Amino acid sequence: RIYQTTKSNFDYLKLRKLNPSERKQVIQTYLYKNQNVDFIIIDGIVDLVYDFNDLKECTEAVQWLMKLSSETQTHILSVLHTNAGEDRKARGHLGTLLSQKVETVLHIQKNKENSSQSIISAKDVRGKQFDDFVIEIDNLGNSHLFEKEEYETTKF
Repeated sequence: RIYQTTKSNFDYLKLRKLNPSERKQVIQTYLYKNQNVDFIIIDGIVDLVYDFNDLKECTEAVQWLMKLSSETQTHILSVLHTNAGEDRKARGHLGTLLSQKVETVLHIQKNKENSSQSIISAKDVRGKQFDDFVIEIDNLGNSHLFEKEEYETTKF
């Protein structure tokens, strides 16, 4: 889906079979060997720790990310799912620590009436604020940006 949208070249690493320590090692090795990487997405940052409620382990993981980003000059976007329920807080100590260190926290919520649509909101932004926007994934798996007028009455 990313390639279809951007037509950009990118590498995709499947780390599902690895444990958290092995995942971190693969990411670190990849970034040190590929000095031209400007941006990475870690989809499932919670998979880099054994226990997202262990304060020491989570602090070490966040410090590792900050060091890695600084040393490789790579922007790291990480995905962390929120707790279920009304509060929608980031998960555990890991979520709390990441929320304190990141540049931007986005909240993505599916449309309750149309699961192919999601609204993206800026929850916490250190830089320039932006308005909410909606994307929809069509039948071919391509994403499309909705104009504001198209989603103002939609329930999210």
